[in-house]
Formats: sequence, structure tokens, C-alpha cells
Amino acid sequence: MIKARLSYLSSLFLLALLLFGLNGCGIWNDFTTYFNLYYNTSTLFNEAETAIKNSEKDVFALTEANVPGIAASPLNKVIEKCSKILQFNAESDFVDDALFMLGKSFYYQKNYLKAMRKFQELIAKQPDSKYVPETELWIAKTYLQLKNYPSAEKILTEVMQKAIADKDEDLQVKASIIEIKYEISQKRYSDAVKSLRRLTTVSDDGELNAQAKYQEGELLMQLDQKEEAAKAFASVSDFSPSFEIELDAKINYAKIIRSLGKTDEALEQFLNLLSKDKNSTSFDVLNFETGYTFLVMNKYDDALSFFGIVDTGYSNSTTAGQARFEMGYIYEKIKNDYDSAAIFYTKAKTGASTQEYASLIKNKAETFTKYQKISGEYIDNLVKLKYATDTTAFLRDSVAYVIADSIAKAEALENQGPIPTLQDVQQGRTRNFSNVKNTNQQKDEKKKTVQLRMPVRPTISADSITTLLVKNKFELGNIFYTDLDRPDSAFFYYNDLVEHYDLKEKKPQVLYALATYYLPRDSVKADSLLNYIYDNYQHESIVNAAAEILGKPKVDFQFDPAKGLYRDAELSMQHDSVKTSLKKFLSISKNYPSSEYAAKSLLAGGYLLEEKLILADSAASVYDSLVTKYPKSAYAQSVAPKLTAYKQEKARIKAALEDSLKKIEAEKLKKKTEDSLKIVAENLKKKTEDSLKIAAENLKKKTDDSLKVEPAKHPEVPKSDSVKVPEAPKKETPALPDSLKNEEGKDPPETSFIMQRNFKDEKILERLNQGDSVLRLFRSRRYS
Repeated sequence: MIKARLSYLSSLFLLALLLFGLNGCGIWNDFTTYFNLYYNTSTLFNEAETAIKNSEKDVFALTEANVPGIAASPLNKVIEKCSKILQFNAESDFVDDALFMLGKSFYYQKNYLKAMRKFQELIAKQPDSKYVPETELWIAKTYLQLKNYPSAEKILTEVMQKAIADKDEDLQVKASIIEIKYEISQKRYSDAVKSLRRLTTVSDDGELNAQAKYQEGELLMQLDQKEEAAKAFASVSDFSPSFEIELDAKINYAKIIRSLGKTDEALEQFLNLLSKDKNSTSFDVLNFETGYTFLVMNKYDDALSFFGIVDTGYSNSTTAGQARFEMGYIYEKIKNDYDSAAIFYTKAKTGASTQEYASLIKNKAETFTKYQKISGEYIDNLVKLKYATDTTAFLRDSVAYVIADSIAKAEALENQGPIPTLQDVQQGRTRNFSNVKNTNQQKDEKKKTVQLRMPVRPTISADSITTLLVKNKFELGNIFYTDLDRPDSAFFYYNDLVEHYDLKEKKPQVLYALATYYLPRDSVKADSLLNYIYDNYQHESIVNAAAEILGKPKVDFQFDPAKGLYRDAELSMQHDSVKTSLKKFLSISKNYPSSEYAAKSLLAGGYLLEEKLILADSAASVYDSLVTKYPKSAYAQSVAPKLTAYKQEKARIKAALEDSLKKIEAEKLKKKTEDSLKIVAENLKKKTEDSLKIAAENLKKKTDDSLKVEPAKHPEVPKSDSVKVPEAPKKETPALPDSLKNEEGKDPPETSFIMQRNFKDEKILERLNQGDSVLRLFRSRRYS
């Protein structure tokens, strides 16, 4: 086809050249531009635009879909080639084509500002172009995406009027689609329905008309016109819908007639759709809607069966969350099985769901999570109280636990099957939804696998356990009354608390809850309880709730007696009664510590001590109390920096004083040490001198004693020899004066020996060497 068209155009241009000659530059320019750029560019653009339209699922969607991957590259090439045409072939007849393709390419890329500039440039530069009417429509589309709704509406009206005047049905259809989008964006659903109906009378596109009818049905549902919506969905099949549109229309039709009370017809419709394999892509939705239809028909077991198929067979679909929620609802409201309801509500929260169900699932899951927690604590506390009040109960339960545990282990061993073979594993890989266990089977299996709990002795007293039980019962009553809409169950807990427990501080709350139960049932009992609360619990905030029901004056809990006292203290300060006002300020913080004036009064008291009485330490003490007791108050924060600086300065002065005292003590210790050393030195000196004196005296005495030598006794000469005079020896005797001196003035050896042996003190030796009288005496006596 393309080759034939190319051959035809080539022949046409050759003929033109023969007729007009080569001087027709414009024709030649168009010819070269066409074959060099435009033909390839338009081919690429048509391919990209076809891919974009094929990926468009909802023609009435307000936001444009992203460009599919297959069209992204061709669009970039179109923009590049169109830009070349405008740059190098501005005189050719393809300028308006290039501008139109450029504008649409930028629009598909969601670059709406560039698209707008190209569309406006086309109208300005090529006002006679065949693309002008449709370009104006694209400008309206662009304004719509830029959310410039007034401009979009104005241009749409003009385009529609021109299309109708020119009897341009194609432009009317395109303008109608943009008009419907605009009306939906403005939530003008009635106008959009009229426009949709008008579109089907103008358009001969069966698929587009089917989409229009489907959109009409959805808008009529928004307007709560269910009968008209059912007709619109039913008429979708009268045109040429896609498979998805037709199936969704049939599902919506069945849902509407079900809401209109035609449950049997709706059930038949859903079961019929389920029986066709071609609808397998929507089996999750069809099973859910079938289950919901059974729920509406009060056939709860059938409903649970179909919901169970969705829960197990399509666990990752959004309808699984819806099915789990409805299963939880059946167990809660119909079967009063709160444990099973809690399981399915919690399971629904963990999976995907629609926006319609999301908030419902969240609320129910939170309620039943809270219920399970409080219920579990209540049961545990009941067991603890039994063990705390019955000494044999713990032993009995422990024995029962051991026996039950042994039996359970034995049964587990008996029921243990053979090791699976490879064939068994391969068979297990094939999913068979016909064998999906129903909810009752699952529930029975859960009962068989209840975990045994070992008894544990309580670690707190029976009174403490009872206090916890009161709290648990009151919370359970509140859940049943407010969250689960079970007033009778709530009454059971409230009444049990009043009759069998010492409620202490919780009594007014429990009485009020019981009164609210009686209000729609027994006004006399309700008024009696409310009056009792009003008369006996004036200090509790619950009294005003009772007062509102009774129509009595409410208690002003905002009244602060410290307010007047603070004002009185301020007046005293203004009259210069400093000590009186100081006493009043400090008494406020002492007597009303929870009052909002307590912190303020401490600040005022500190100010008086600091500025008026000039008592810095006392002021710092008051400021310190302010910062300690009310650290988050503005008054504490304002005075904290000054108090910190004061404390730091006090610490610095104290440290300096301590350093001075340490230096003084060090000096005293040093002087005392020096005095002690001096006394010791003097004592040592005196002791040494005394020792030397005694030593000298002892030496003198010893020396004197040693110098006392007896005269030598000569041997008796025999009488016969007495007349004979013996001969004197011939040995020479040294002269007497030099006999005591050695060479070079040294003492004789005997003297030196005595000195070395008997006199160690240097002073004594010195005296002896200087010619002491003792030496002279020694020498004289020795040689006398």
C-alpha cells in the first residue's frame, strides 16, 4: 500500500515538473521535503500514536496515561525531524503538519507548555490550515491538563458550535469526549450523563459507545440512580464492547440488582459468569460477589465457603482483603466467635484491599487486637487469682499439665506419617482449588492444635490481682458497649463490677457506664445512678457528664483559689509591703503546687528577695525551687540562665577560697616542719657535743690510767757477784731529746697506734696533734 502510494506521488510530482518546468521552486521544495523528511516523520508519528491509543484503557480518564515504551523513541525522532522541517524547510507546505505533530508529540510526553506553544504557533502562522479546528480542540485538552478550566470550557464551546455548524461529526465526537472529561473533573455528573448520551447518538464507533454507556452507569451510581445505572450497564452489550468492559458491566449490573433486592437474579448472574472459563481472570471478584450475595441472603455457611476460596486461592488479590473482612464480620455478628473474627480481621489488614474496605478493615483489626489483648490478660488474671487464693489449685493444674503434655506427645508420634516421596512432592506443586479446605475444617484443625500452657505461680498478692481484674472487666465492658455494639455483654461486666468488687477510684466511671446502658431501657435507674454520681463525686470530671444528662449545673474544674491569693500578694507588693507580699507569694507555691500560679509566685518571691531585700542567696534558693519543680514553665526558663551563672560564680568563689585555705595550711605545715627540723638539729648538735665531751673525758681518764706505770723491778744479783760491776752494752743509745720523734716530725709508732685504736674523733686527734697537755704528760711520764 505504502509503495503504491509512493509510486503514485512520484508520478504526480514528475508530471508537475513536466508541466511547470524546473523553475517552480516551491513545488520542487515541497517534493524534496516530502521525500527527505515529511514522509518518514509522518510514518513514525502514526506508528507512535497508534501504540498510544492501543494502550489507552479508559478514554474518559481525567489524567493521560504514560507513553508506552514502544512509542517513546519514535516520538523523540518525530520531534527531531519536525524541528528540522521548521528550521530548514520553512517555505514548504509541510510547516503546519510539522507544528501539529510537534504539539501532539509534546502533549503525549506531558510537556503541556511546549505543546501549547506549538498549537498556538500553528494557528498564528497558518490560520488557513486544515488542522486549525482540531488544533483548537487540542488547545482545550491542554488547558484541561493545566487545570485552566475557564479557558478549556470557553474553547470547547466554540469548537463544539463550529463542529455542529459544519456538520463535522468526527470533530463533534472528539469534542464531546473532552467535554465529558471536563464535566467529570468539575463533578457535574448530571451534565456528563447528558453529554454521554448525546455522544452515542453522534458516534458510530461501537467500542467507544460501549465505553460511554459503561461510564454513564458509573456516574449514575454516583448520583444514586440505581435503576438507571442498571439499564446503562445492561445496554453496554448492545454495542461492541471489549471483553473487559463487557464483563465488568455484567458484574456491576448484578451488584446493582442485588442492592435493589433482586438477590436470586443476581446470584444466578454471578454463578453463570463463574461457570465460563473465559472469565477466569475475574474469578476472584466473581467468587467474592457470589459469597456476598449469599451473605445478603443470610446463607452464612455458603458465604463462608466462597469467601474461603478467595482467601486461600487468591490470597494476593485485593478481593482477598474484602473476603477476609466479610468472614470476620460473619464470625463477629452472626456466630459470636470473636477469636475467629479477630483472626480474619487481622489477616485482612496484612493484605491488599480496595479503598472502600481499607478503613473498615483497619478499625476492626485495631478493635479486635485490643479485645484479644485485654481478654487474654483477663483470663490470665483469673488463673493467677485462683492460684493465689487456693494453695492446691496450682498443684492440681501442674499435674494435669504434665499428663496432658505426655498424651499430646504420644498422639503426635502416633499420627506422624511416612516420609514424603519425590512423587508426593511433585503432586503437591499442582494447585487444585476444588480441594481447598472450608472454614469449618480450618476451625476444627485449630481446635485440635491448641497449645498447652504450663501453670505459673503468681508473683503479686491477691489484692493486686483483683485490682487488675477490675481494670480488665471495665475495659472489656467498654469494648463491648462502644466498639462491638454488644450492650448486653457490656452490662454483664459493669453490673458484675458493681455487685462483687471494691471499685475504689473507678466506681464513678463504672456507675456512669451502667447509667448509659439504662438510659434507653430504664430511665428511672439511669437517673438514679446519675444523681448518685452528681451528689457524691463533685471532684471527678465524670460529674459534668452526668450533669449534662440531668440538666444540672456543671462543676467549674477550672476554678483556681490561688488566683485570688496571687492578686492579693501583688497588691501588697504594689504598696511596698515587701515582707508581707513575699510571705504570700511563697505560701501560694507551698499550698497550691499544682496551680498555674505556683511557678509565677516563686518567680515573684525570688524577685523580691533579689531586688528589694538584696538577699542573693535566698533569691537563688527560691529560683532553684522554681526551676526544679516547674522546669518547663516560661518562668523557670526565663530565670534559669541567671541562676546558672550565679551558681557558677558561687562555685568559683568557693573553689578559690578552698585553694587559699589549702595554701595557708601548706605554709603552716612547712613552718612547723622547719621548726621541728631546727629543734631536732639543735638537739642533735647538743647531743653530739655532749657525746664528744663525755668521750673526751673518758679518753682523758683512760689515758691517765694508762700512763700510770709502775717502776721496773731489776733482778736481784747474787751476793757473790754483787761486787762485780757488769759491763755496759756497746750498743749506741740515741739522744734523749729526739727519741720520741720519727722522721719528718712524725710521732713514734706507739703513739700513732694508740691514736688509731682509741681516738676516732677528728677533733680529738686535732687537739692531740696541736700539742695537748695530755701528750706532753704522756711523753714526760714515759721517759721519766
